Amino acid sequence: MDKLIEALGLIYQLKAVRRTGWVRSGVPDPESVADHSFGVAFLAAVLPCPPGLDRDRATRLALFHDFAESLIGDIISEINGREDVAIRREKEVMEREAVGRIQSMLGGDYEELALEYIDQSSAEARYVKQLDKLDMALQAKWYGNIHTGEVDLSEFVRSAERRIDSQFLLDLLSKFRGAGDHDLEASVP
Repeated sequence: MDKLIEALGLIYQLKAVRRTGWVRSGVPDPESVADHSFGVAFLAAVLPCPPGLDRDRATRLALFHDFAESLIGDIISEINGREDVAIRREKEVMEREAVGRIQSMLGGDYEELALEYIDQSSAEARYVKQLDKLDMALQAKWYGNIHTGEVDLSEFVRSAERRIDSQFLLDLLSKFRGAGDHDLEASVP
């Protein structure tokens, strides 16, 4: 029970870890890693799943894809539109250690899911990586609608376009990217 309580405390920290890219871009009150994980899992659950992929596995991968960030934070390895390989490798080492620590508390197949995503070792993991980028781009569009003229988030959309190879997802992104303010309307309480 003590290990479970400790693990829950770690995982719930994801609600407080703000997404670094949005913070650096000056987005007021940016989403948390937990918010992002929900967005990716929602996309996995509701978008048409490519033939031959297991939707349930993709949704579980999406839900847990960033859970190591409860220990290491949201580390960005892309700088000025280019992947810094050294940062990415260091991040992967840190993620593996964090996943192992969390796994020792939780049990189950969470470590397997997290490592599958980190290693991009399955078609589902590669699909979820594309959904991760789609969620980022849709979030950039949403922020652009509510913070018109305050922040330029076009780099996030361009980054997503470079990393998504599913034509369906690119078409979806293109539709939202070119959409007017009536799409992805922001209702801020």
